Amino acid sequence: MLAVIVMKNNFKTVLIKALKIIAIFVGYAVLAALIYLFFYLNGYKSLDDIRGLIDNAGAWAWLIFSIIQIFSTVVLFIIPAQTTAFIVLALALFTPLEAFLLVAINTLIASLLNFSVGKLFGKVIVQKIIGEETIIKYQEKLETKAKIYYPIMMLFPFFPDDEITMLAGLTPMTYRYFIPVTFVTRSVGIATYVFLGSTFNYQNFTVLHWYQFIVIIGLLLYLVFFLADKLEKYLESTPLSNFSFWRWSTRRKR
Repeated sequence: MLAVIVMKNNFKTVLIKALKIIAIFVGYAVLAALIYLFFYLNGYKSLDDIRGLIDNAGAWAWLIFSIIQIFSTVVLFIIPAQTTAFIVLALALFTPLEAFLLVAINTLIASLLNFSVGKLFGKVIVQKIIGEETIIKYQEKLETKAKIYYPIMMLFPFFPDDEITMLAGLTPMTYRYFIPVTFVTRSVGIATYVFLGSTFNYQNFTVLHWYQFIVIIGLLLYLVFFLADKLEKYLESTPLSNFSFWRWSTRRKR
């Protein structure tokens, strides 16, 4: 009987994880479709038309792209995989280096705004924005081991980055720590997507190539999630005293 219950719980856990992965891809597809529809309804029916708009806009193109990404990330943060969607869009419109700089800086600005919401408005407002369930799941980890958990959450996918940056604002974490750590950790993932993605010639992919590509990406995502899950369990089971570089929570209690 106990074995059956354990099997059911394991199946439920795997199912939830699978649904999260599916939700990310669905969210990405929906966001990409909305962006495409916006340009299509405004007369830009091909990628060349959009590139022409960008070329004619000059420096304004960077500003327009930045405003759209920051607004979408801060206001529509419930849509998953937004950063990935904007990386794909940036690669289609700009050079890889320009795409990296744009997305990385915009992501930092959006994260800084979310962090400031937590600092300025407190738990009551944050709870109304992101929900009680998210706060229960992550707040204790950020309050006790933020210097350990926060960089990991920013590096690994499958964590709700925007909600976590807002939650981080409720902790004693300072702007001096938040800004460089957020920029470095988020930039690692963005750089991986941008410069690795720019090496693929998707236009010449056959059906077999796409199948192989999707399978490899799926395996890599599973591996990353598996490692993140193992690391999280290790950190939860490790006493705080083992991490001697933790300082701010103990100072606050004095």
